[in-house]
Formats: sequence, C-alpha cells, structure tokens
Amino acid sequence: MPYIILFLFISINANAAFQEIWQGYQDSYINQIRNVETEAVQNNFDYLINSNAWKINLEVEHDDTYLDALFSFQAQQTIKQTYSIGIEKTSFRFGTFSYTISNTRFDLSNWQSGVGTTNSDEVFETRGTLLYTYDFFNRAQGYEEKRIVQNQIFESAQNKAQRHKEYLDFFKSYLNAKLSIYLRDLAIEIEKRAQKRLNLISKRVKDGISRKVDKLQAQSSLLKQEQEVNKAQSSLKENLAVIELVLRREVPEEYLKVVTWKYTPFKEWNDILVEKVNYEFKSIEERIKLIDIESEKLRDQRGHSLKLTASYISNSYNANNSDSFDEAFNAPENDSKVVGLLYSVPFGDSYHKSTLERQRINRKRAEYQKLDLKDKLEMERKVLLHNIQKFEKNYSYANRLVDLNKSILNEQNKLYLRGQATFDDVIRAEEAYINARVEEKRSLHNLETLYVEYAYLVGSIEDMIKRYDD
Repeated sequence: MPYIILFLFISINANAAFQEIWQGYQDSYINQIRNVETEAVQNNFDYLINSNAWKINLEVEHDDTYLDALFSFQAQQTIKQTYSIGIEKTSFRFGTFSYTISNTRFDLSNWQSGVGTTNSDEVFETRGTLLYTYDFFNRAQGYEEKRIVQNQIFESAQNKAQRHKEYLDFFKSYLNAKLSIYLRDLAIEIEKRAQKRLNLISKRVKDGISRKVDKLQAQSSLLKQEQEVNKAQSSLKENLAVIELVLRREVPEEYLKVVTWKYTPFKEWNDILVEKVNYEFKSIEERIKLIDIESEKLRDQRGHSLKLTASYISNSYNANNSDSFDEAFNAPENDSKVVGLLYSVPFGDSYHKSTLERQRINRKRAEYQKLDLKDKLEMERKVLLHNIQKFEKNYSYANRLVDLNKSILNEQNKLYLRGQATFDDVIRAEEAYINARVEEKRSLHNLETLYVEYAYLVGSIEDMIKRYDD
C-alpha cells in the first residue's frame, strides 16, 4: 500500500490533481452505468434493424383426411406426411421474398382405386414454391426503418445529455472540495499565526511590556481559530466524501497537498467554450422528429393498400420419391405462375384516429417543452455571462484587498510592538486580511463554477474537462 501511495504522489506531481481524479471517475459506477446505457442504445438499434434477417423455416405435418368431396376418388381416406424447408426474407422497403421446397408422401393403401396411371399404395409429391409480395401504398415497413434509426438518434442524445449532467455534478463537487481544501489550509495557517502571537505576547506580559488582558485576548483568538480549523476539517471531509463515494476509494492526503488555484480569465477559455450541442435541447428536437415518423407510419397503416403477389410453383407426383424430385426441378413440365393485385380500404379506424390524436398531443407537448427550454437556455446564458463579468471584477477587487490588508496587518503588528496600536487593532486587521483571502478564493470558486456551468450549457463540458489544469 505505501508503494501505491508513493506512485500516486509521484503521478499527481507530474500531472494536474483534477486530471488524476478524473481518471478515477472513468472507473466509477456512475460512468460505467452510462457506458452500459450507450451500449444498450446501440444494441437495441442493431436488434431492431436486423429483425428482418433471413429466416429458415422447417415444417413437419401429418394429415389423416376422410372428407366428402365433389369427385368420388377424392372422398377416400388419405394419410400424408409432409416435410418442408424454406428461406424467407422481409425487407423494410422491398417487400417479402420466400422460397419453399416440400416433399409429401401420400398413403393410398385405403383407397378403392389407384390414382392416375399408378396402382401403388403410396405416391410422392415434390413441390417448389417461390413467392413475392409487395405493397405499393402501405409503406409502414419503410417508416419502421426510419423510426428505428431516429429512435437511436433520440436515445443517444438523451444518454449524452445525462452524461454531461453527471460530468457537471462531479466537476462542481470537485470545485467544492477544492475550496474546502484551501479554507482548511488557511484556517491551519491562521491558527499557527495565533499560536505564534500568543507566545510573543506571553513573553511581553512576562517582561512587563504588554498587559495581561492582551494575553487573554490572544488565548481567546487562538481558541476561536482552533474551532475554525475543526469546522474547516469537517467541511472538507463532507465535500471529499461526495467525491470518494463516486470514486469508491479514499482520496489520499497527497492529492490535497498539490492542489493549486490560479485565476484564468474567461477570454482565455474562448477557444474551448464555443457553441456546440446542448444535448438536453437536442434530445427534445430528436423526440419531435421521432413522433413525426411514428405519426406518418400510423397514417400509412390506416390508409388503403395495393398489394402485389407473385408466385411460381413447380411440382411432380411419382411413385418413386427421387424421381419426383428430378421431375419437379429439372426442366419441370408442371408449373403454375400467378400474379395478383389486392386492393383494400380499411373501415372503422377509430383506434388509429385515437392513436394519431395521442401522437398529436405528444408532439404539441414536446414542441412547447422545446420552446420553453430554448428560452431558459438563452436566459441562463445571459445570466451566466453577466455573473462571470461580475465575479471577475469581484476577484480583481479581492486580490487587491488581499495585498492591501496584508500591508495593513504588517503595519498594525509593528505599531503594536511599539505600543502605538492596541491588540484589538491587530485582531481587526488580521480578520480583514483573512476575510480578503477567503473572498479571493470564493471568487475563484464562483468563477470556475460559472465557467463549467457555461461549458455545460453550450455543450463544451468535455473539452473543458480535458483542458482543466490545477
């Protein structure tokens, strides 16, 4: 285990802390679930688009018939066994094709007279059937292919939108933890300063230079800062727990020691934060297209139909089974060619009407959702850009205040040692310096949070993640 931590420490010193943690995110359950969903979308598409694959049909039939018939020789007990094998292919656009070969054995042992020129107790029939059907008007299968393709596009956009949302949540959790690291380190630094000041004042009180009340105030300040350290530690653990839950492991202390925070102006992100695809919006657009295709398919299904049927059949009867095969397929003398058209007009389409009405309502709902989301995204864009400008100014002010208050604190310490300032003046100066440093880092935290929210809004969050360096 120590070797692993050493390796991690070397690794994170060579690379940004976030990028190392991001590599851990790739193995998280959240990300794995999203990867599985991506595979599921592709698998569902493959399954549906290949549903019209070639089929092999095998059939066995036993028939024992003794029905009345128009001709006396037909009204006799006939026992037959049929074996058939065939292939079939249905396409989305070009109809259905099938070819079947069947072989039937007729048991004529109970007949009173023979059939044709044979008096055998059994006769074999071999038959080949080629069949093709195509509907000129009803193109539901063609729309089904379009529906399958569009459904994949829609589900992929949905899945991508969810992935980007999960990226956003994790990135913001990291920024919260990053701020907590800084506040914890700052609290520890101030605690050390308070302890150092207490030691100095204690010596001055002992030497009769400072008052006892100054020492009591220094002790109170140290105790208060110890409380602040404890609160900062608790806040850090809470924020780290969110990341550790995702990563399924503890974040080593070594990760926290190398985290740095530098200001990057928004304009330097311009090449990354470009307008791409907001997949939440795209998923609604693709959903509308899917509804339109489904509606067209329903309209086509309830419309009139003109179906072409073409068949070619060859057969042969023979007392010898092998001869029946030869005669049926080798330059057959007995065949049948049929071409037919079937025109049909549906009546009573209340079901289709209600289904189409439901589709119309779904489309209207989706259209309003799209318009509403478009307005929200535009408003969020304006608000984000306004807040980014505001917090960039806040950071500039906070950065200058840090330098100014540091100088004030140094001067107050000098004045106090010369007896020209009170201990309260020193405490107030230090509080102002602490608050300025906290405000500086909070401004950075707010800025980077706004950056990543803007990246999510314009669909560039993956690019920002690859670029982010701390």
